[in-house]
Amino acid sequence: MFIGLLAAGLLVYVVFSGFPNRNFSDSVHKNPEDILRERFARGEIDEKQYQQMKDTLRR
Repeated sequence: MFIGLLAAGLLVYVVFSGFPNRNFSDSVHKNPEDILRERFARGEIDEKQYQQMKDTLRR
């Protein structure tokens, strides 16, 4: 019984404490150009795609 309560408490702690360290709040405060810049820096998009998307965002 005690072990079950302990396990449940640990589960609640892990879910609500953000463990492992999840930073959801960062993505909420970034503007689209910041996200685009990061995607380019990570190599997810090439320079041509970056320029096209940046131009689209600035219209």
